[in-house]
Formats: sequence, structure tokens, C-alpha cells
Amino acid sequence: MIGNSENKRHYIISLILVLLFIAIFFIGKQNISNEEKWDKIPMVCVDEIVYYLKKSDCNLPVDNYKYIGVIQSTVDGTKIPKNNMESNNFYVGSKVYKFNDYIIVENGDGKFSRLKAHYKD
Repeated sequence: MIGNSENKRHYIISLILVLLFIAIFFIGKQNISNEEKWDKIPMVCVDEIVYYLKKSDCNLPVDNYKYIGVIQSTVDGTKIPKNNMESNNFYVGSKVYKFNDYIIVENGDGKFSRLKAHYKD
């Protein structure tokens, strides 16, 4: 009788340890994939030109910007946006402005990010 309950206790402890190991493995794997999801710099494609984040928290008044539309679609953070008004970081519906050679994107919290065009040679 004592040996039988002792075996059950070892079996239950072993089972808990195996389940704990499996849970830790899957949580660790999920964290890695979340980190990889955002491994590219924030970008927006406007009129077939990809703009890269240069500075967040631009403080110029909105009156200085020319409104050109909103982000219409997003891609994974590991990808480069290819379609007009597409981003790999900013939310759908984020307002997009033009200012000199920059694209300005409203972050949704009243702050703006400045992006500079990237031209391929």
C-alpha cells in the first residue's frame, strides 16, 4: 500500500515536471517569434517610395503638414511595405502628411513620426 501511493506521487510529480517543461518551451518559442516580428525599422510606402523612420516625436504643428491620406494596410514587421499607403508598423487609419522631403505619420497618441525616403541606387 505504501509503495503504491509512493509510486503515484512520483508519477504525478514527473507528469507535472514534463508539463512545466513543455509550457516553458512553447512560451520561449512564442517570445522569439514576437521579437522577430518587429525586426525591421518602421516604414511606410507612399506613391511607390518607401520611407524609413528617422525621428519619432516631431513637434511641428499639423498646419505645417500637407495631409495626403491614411495608412490603408499593414504588413508584418519583418517585411517591407510595397503597396501605396501601407506600413509595417503604423496602424491602419493613422494619418499621413507630407512635409518637405519627409512623410509624417500621426502615432495615434497626438505625436508624430518623421520618415525619410529611401532610394535604391
